[in-house]
Amino acid sequence: MTPMRKEQCMKVLSGLKRRKHKHVTWFTAPVSDKAIVDDYKLKIPNPMDLGTMMNKLERDSYSTATDFVLDLRRVFGNCLRYNTTKQDSLRPVAVDMLKTAEENDGLLYLKT
Repeated sequence: MTPMRKEQCMKVLSGLKRRKHKHVTWFTAPVSDKAIVDDYKLKIPNPMDLGTMMNKLERDSYSTATDFVLDLRRVFGNCLRYNTTKQDSLRPVAVDMLKTAEENDGLLYLKT
């Protein structure tokens, strides 16, 4: 990944972390809530969060922007996969964040 592309990815993550939604913090670190962590690990084989993604960027673990985008989709896809009913309060947050992420991801490919 080029330095310019890496900077663009960091901006995408920073923008998502700054969202004003009260539940955005659920996506900034690995799931650790003792009430659900074991069940979550059983249902979600490839967990991902925004903090882990930032660490991967800082360590140059992404070779392409596509790898970054796949992880970003995984963050919110995992939430939707785990929280399966309409009553789950994180579903609308994940949908909103995914929409915003997709809009920002489009910018990654427009900028060269």
